[in-house]
Amino acid sequence: MATRPHADSLQSVTTPVNRPTGRDEVVEALLDAADRLFSSHGPADVSLRGIAREANVNHGLVHR
Repeated sequence: MATRPHADSLQSVTTPVNRPTGRDEVVEALLDAADRLFSSHGPADVSLRGIAREANVNHGLVHR
C-alpha cells in the first residue's frame, strides 16, 4: 500500500516566491531589474518579458 506524503515534507519541496505587491513595489522592482539587465547585457539584448521575469512580476504589469 502506497503512503501519502505528509504536509511537512511538501513544504520542504516548495519554496515561497517573494513577489512585489502594490504599485510602488512593482515599479521599483521593474526599474531595478531593468537597470541590472541593461548594465549586464546591454539594451539590445533585454526584453520586457525578461525584465518582468527578473523582477518576479507578471509581464502584463509592465504596461500598467
